[in-house]
Amino acid sequence: MKVIGAIFPLPSHLVDRIFEEGRNVFLKPPTLYKDLGKGSKILFYASGEIREIVGEGTAEKVELLRPEEAVTKYGKKLFLDPGEIREYLREKRRASKVLVIVLKDLRRYRRGYKPKRFITVAGKRLTDTEYKEILRAVGG
Repeated sequence: MKVIGAIFPLPSHLVDRIFEEGRNVFLKPPTLYKDLGKGSKILFYASGEIREIVGEGTAEKVELLRPEEAVTKYGKKLFLDPGEIREYLREKRRASKVLVIVLKDLRRYRRGYKPKRFITVAGKRLTDTEYKEILRAVGG
């Protein structure tokens, strides 16, 4: 099994920002970044009330930046507003740098996929086998 990307949790109320509002720059504390690069598949698990994998994008660029650099460089394309980023990172210990993923080919699945295992805040590596299984289940 080959790692081809990652599954990251996203609060349910923020899903539309990525898939409907075109805010295609995802950011989070740096986990799994050594496994990610241009072309990686990034799947989103809607946490909270939905609890399903709801869509995906392809990484166009993956970088580690200071939060202020990310805001300056990507502005309104970030899925979080500057105040939300500060609040989000306040609770994290190692937030001197954040993982920033610029996404392309974003698509929301017609139906969600309930993962077999819980997706932690850190995210989960995505294997080619698992990705094929998810695509079969969501009709894509």
